[in-house]
Amino acid sequence: MKKLRLAYFGTPDYSATFLEKIYNDTSLPIEIALVVTQQDKIVGKNSTPTPNAVKSFAKAHTIDVAHSLSGFDCSYRGIDIAFLFAYGKIIKPDLLRAPKFGFWNLHPSMLPNFRGAAPTVYPLILGKDQTGVSLTVMDDDLDHGPIIDQVGYRIQPTLLNNELLTQLTAIGYDLFAKHIVRLANGEINYAELPVQNHASATFTRTLKRDDGRIELS
Repeated sequence: MKKLRLAYFGTPDYSATFLEKIYNDTSLPIEIALVVTQQDKIVGKNSTPTPNAVKSFAKAHTIDVAHSLSGFDCSYRGIDIAFLFAYGKIIKPDLLRAPKFGFWNLHPSMLPNFRGAAPTVYPLILGKDQTGVSLTVMDDDLDHGPIIDQVGYRIQPTLLNNELLTQLTAIGYDLFAKHIVRLANGEINYAELPVQNHASATFTRTLKRDDGRIELS
């Protein structure tokens, strides 16, 4: 089986955990051709540029890293598929169609529920007892594309957000591993994938510091 050349898009720690799983799983029919992640952040008293966890892992394992999407040249690198997990930036429509098999996205909710930037926080805030993970083919709108597969997850009452992210990342990896093999074997037809029920979609937004303030009466 010919390996698919993959471009990985991600930024935070839990996305680096996912990238590490892909890198270490030699049974997968892929090779990581490129990592695309956000720029180094300025931190500390000395304003030191500090790479995120995804970039640090890629550099430690001699994987090419790009910060600008202008450097994402599919034909030059022979990229077959791009995979996005918590990248944190919008991908332009023309770029979504550049790889042979487009972009896949792993979203930690049962889409179309909780589209957007904070899909694990809102179910906890709202006291929901169910969430899940969705693997989709990306289209021009946010978290809107057809569904490759989904797995539900029951939220325990005492679960914290970082714990939920850890659990959903592990479930999401199993989803990715299962279906990337199917893609490599020619077993996935995008035209046959179910579309989301867009009329029932719910949305989240990026949380700010003030969202944590509680008015005392």
